[in-house]
Amino acid sequence: MRSLHFSNNRVKSLSGKISFLHDGKEQTSSAFELTEAASIRILLPRILGVVSVCASFYDESHNQNLLNVMGDWSSSSREFDVYELPLDLDKLGVGLYFFDIRIESQCGLLYGGASGTDVRLFVPDEPFSSFQLSVSDFKYKLSKGKLGGIIYHIFVDRFMRGGSVQKKPGAITDDNWRTMPEYPAYPGAPLKNNHFYGGTLWGVADKLEYIKSLGVNTVYLSPIFDAASNHKYDTADYMTVDPMFGSDEA
Repeated sequence: MRSLHFSNNRVKSLSGKISFLHDGKEQTSSAFELTEAASIRILLPRILGVVSVCASFYDESHNQNLLNVMGDWSSSSREFDVYELPLDLDKLGVGLYFFDIRIESQCGLLYGGASGTDVRLFVPDEPFSSFQLSVSDFKYKLSKGKLGGIIYHIFVDRFMRGGSVQKKPGAITDDNWRTMPEYPAYPGAPLKNNHFYGGTLWGVADKLEYIKSLGVNTVYLSPIFDAASNHKYDTADYMTVDPMFGSDEA
């Protein structure tokens, strides 16, 4: 991003914070259920002299503007001003949406872009990533059979750590769940897929009661058989559970 220049000739690189209120409880998740009371909380640096904050919501294709929500100043927190943006989920309806943040400030017009739980600040005409929000509706009764019920798909390496497992030669393990996964340098560039986060079948077992509490009928595990990659879709051995997932014992 471009740095912001202020009248005292200091250069500041600034960012804010974003969170989502589900029935009044603050979370990082932007996945709402239709019946929830929903709002967005945005913290912006007080030094900006913010005049107004507006979130513009778009459909999944990002072509149609569906809703604009103005933020209300609610409080101050250290060096930040806190703005609340109440959401009418009925107006959006069930679906996947993207939203941008427009900020009028004493420094001029700025846009807030997505960077995890951070709001990165950008000047007009500078590209940035939009935030994502989804609305679901579970009003229908759950089927008691496997067909028609909720299937919970677990990508084992990214779900939950647990147990003692054997690390493969050449595997890169990351202790920080929030680290961005590796990407190819350009479309079609080679990628080893040897970057692991350490999830195991022991970890899945530790969370079975939680999964059951969600009303899940069936748990589907992404391929768990022995393969060099982190995703296991390139396995050639459908008889042996991968040692980095806990082997056959798990």
